[in-house]
Amino acid sequence: MRLRTAATEWFDLAVEASPVNARQLRVRFQEWLQMLGAPVTLVDNLTLAVYEALANVVEHAYPPDCAHPLMRLQARVDHRQVLITISDHGRWRAPASGPGYRGRGLAMMRSLTTALHLHRSAEGTTVRMRAPLRCSGR
Repeated sequence: MRLRTAATEWFDLAVEASPVNARQLRVRFQEWLQMLGAPVTLVDNLTLAVYEALANVVEHAYPPDCAHPLMRLQARVDHRQVLITISDHGRWRAPASGPGYRGRGLAMMRSLTTALHLHRSAEGTTVRMRAPLRCSGR
């Protein structure tokens, strides 16, 4: 694992896909946004969107018997935009029909960011999100 400092405006961590690691990545990402001086609302929105994507990796990307399920969270600031990428090497599984209360994660991520792109391939799934970085005057 490596975390680049806020001074470089990069965040990059790859870990085993597990519920504990998803929570830890969420906290580390939240701290990174706070170090950038992002306002509380933006920190909350992006942290929730990222955690939803990470939870989807943990729950849906890998079969239970997968030996080394990996997930990667990358983020950077470019032209006052926070660019976020969550990726895995699992296999996309279509949502079940009639998921009930479930199946709203992508819609939620879309509503919390200004752009969301999902790319599925035989090599895994990549979610890219973007939001403007507004600093809180610190």
